[in-house]
Amino acid sequence: MRLALTLMLSYLLGSIPVAVWMGKIVRGIDIRDHGSGNAGATNALRVLGAKYGVLVLALDMVKGLLAVLVVSKIGQMEFAAYPNLLPVLAGSCAILGHVFPVTTGFRGGKGVGTAAGVMLALAPVVTLCVLVLWAAIVAATRYVSVASMVAAISVPLLLILRKVIFENDPGRAITSFSVIMALAVLIFHHGNIGRLLAGKENKLTLGANRTKRKQS
Repeated sequence: MRLALTLMLSYLLGSIPVAVWMGKIVRGIDIRDHGSGNAGATNALRVLGAKYGVLVLALDMVKGLLAVLVVSKIGQMEFAAYPNLLPVLAGSCAILGHVFPVTTGFRGGKGVGTAAGVMLALAPVVTLCVLVLWAAIVAATRYVSVASMVAAISVPLLLILRKVIFENDPGRAITSFSVIMALAVLIFHHGNIGRLLAGKENKLTLGANRTKRKQS
């Protein structure tokens, strides 16, 4: 029962539609009808501007952080022999809730922000380094999709590198989770990959794209 409650609450936490609510509060719009049609921080940056986009990103990350650091404690005693397993499961459910939120007809974002919050709770130093890398790539290229994919791939690589060089093993659960998340991010960005190869991927333009939904 504790496990079921933990996973359900984590999913519901992830299902909080931050970008959708922010769009309605700030512009009186459904953000999914504008820009890329995605209910995530990147589209919030495009449609609502930098201030609200960063706020959406921060709140999406908080969902992942809370799932790992708070909600997972409900059933942690039952997993005492596997200390990282329940936090990983709780974080996974939060990401699932963000991507397929019950609150908005299962139309959510791509889960990158919430996944970043989960990883920040599980491996803070590595995740902070990757967040700096993500920001640098966005600033240099203005391709959020490229930054997100590179960041996602970097997490398991840095975790493995840390284990080899510093003998600091994050554990099988966290390493496996980071690999699965990297693959999931690549899958969710398959459309972006196609547009990048075709030279048609849109660059980030803050707060300028308030027109009806189009591919990006």
